Amino acid sequence: MPWLSRALLCTAGLSVVVSASARADTYSLIGMGSGPLRSGVLAADADISDQPIALAARPDGVVAFQTGDRVFWVQDGRLQRIRVPLRGIPEVTLAFASDGALLVGACPEYEPGTAAVFRVAPGVPATVLAGTPDRRGTSGDGGPATAARLRCAGSLAVEADGAVLIADSIASRIRRVDPHGIIRTVAGSGRRAIDGDGGPATSASLGYPASVAALPGGGFAIAALPVRGSSKAPAIRVVDAAGTIITRARTTATRIAAEPDGSLLLADWARSDGRVRRLAPEGRLSTAVELASDRVGIDQYPRVVGDPFRSDDEPQIDGAVPTADGGLLVAADFGISYVAPAEPQLLAVALRPETRHLRRELRVAVRLTRPARVTVQARRDGQLVASTTREVPAGDSEIALGRPRPDLYDVRVVAEAPGQTATAHAFVLAGGRLTTSYARDFISSELSLVETFFGGAPRLRSCSRSSPTRVVCVLRRRRRCAGTASLRLRRDGSLAIRAHRGGCHTLAEA
Repeated sequence: MPWLSRALLCTAGLSVVVSASARADTYSLIGMGSGPLRSGVLAADADISDQPIALAARPDGVVAFQTGDRVFWVQDGRLQRIRVPLRGIPEVTLAFASDGALLVGACPEYEPGTAAVFRVAPGVPATVLAGTPDRRGTSGDGGPATAARLRCAGSLAVEADGAVLIADSIASRIRRVDPHGIIRTVAGSGRRAIDGDGGPATSASLGYPASVAALPGGGFAIAALPVRGSSKAPAIRVVDAAGTIITRARTTATRIAAEPDGSLLLADWARSDGRVRRLAPEGRLSTAVELASDRVGIDQYPRVVGDPFRSDDEPQIDGAVPTADGGLLVAADFGISYVAPAEPQLLAVALRPETRHLRRELRVAVRLTRPARVTVQARRDGQLVASTTREVPAGDSEIALGRPRPDLYDVRVVAEAPGQTATAHAFVLAGGRLTTSYARDFISSELSLVETFFGGAPRLRSCSRSSPTRVVCVLRRRRRCAGTASLRLRRDGSLAIRAHRGGCHTLAEA
């Protein structure tokens, strides 16, 4: 009999994944939660319905990101929206200035739109750093950056002296705003080829400069992509302190960031292989981190770990930036992860996969990068049913919450250390019994999955239990029986949904 099967994990939100590289474990800082993404909520409650497509980190652990048309600032485990005066729906790039303010660069996707760089901070009105927001162009070299025109602030980087590099991707130039606010072109002739190695960067052609990164020893790096129709290969190019440009590697990257030793982190959103690559100063390529494919999720009902529509794919990584303690922040699919170094300085907490295992006792397995005071709460239907607080060491620990009745629980974890707060969140099916009401709601939310399979949109009719871990529901399309859909709770705590055409009279056997 034809059937369709999917495996879905029962936990959601912030869950740990193990890095396939030599680095330590990866901790998810921001993930699926229980409510809409809004300012003032804990990061664990953040519902990221769009991929974070811009990311920046400050040495003290503050994180900023863009998702959809909104920019958020994460500090002490809480979200705060940053309002930027953008016209249209531009792509955004982020960087932290030397004084701690957030720089937001806008590149309009369609004409007209904002093309400028803004300085913003929570509770502070945005000011223009460079560009004339509603007037696009390439003028203004040698004068005040606020009087200049940009076509696209596609990428930002901050140099050691506080100067800001702007990759004007459409104009095929890199422009620099010095600490006195004067703007100049420091790379790119405006032509769309990729050439000029060994000569002045201002005479070279950069193709489509997708990203720029300031190098710790002076100079900067550019991720150059060929324009449509060009026979040139993509390249990672470096401009030294004297202004000479060379090609370090022939490879593709849509986002680059520099590490303290001069290595470059390369992310390519089109690869979808879950990897961030590292390009050493001598040109050697290696894997910096590889994320597991089941780290992130799409919100249906309930929230699940693992993208329901791409569960067999690797995460699509949009960017990675180094942290002050030698770790990495990685924006992938619908979350941001912290790849902790051997001795992390940032506090991060993750719910380990053991939390979803079938137990008579609800035990929450957590992993901490640093010792912290941890509060764990379990809610059912919005009501608090269990709570405990204890001091937890770094590493892996289990926290017992008692023997709850079989049901779906909203588990929240808040870890607090001096000056830092980290949060985690998951929905957990506890007690080893799949409730009929839970299965009905879950299958109802997934009917779009089987619509094509049944040749039309089915409706859920009656549901009944065939075993403690399986519930079967009858699906009907118009007046005719379309088939059945069953939801099964596996021994490892994951869920499997299966659809059958026809067979409505054999409900108990489905």
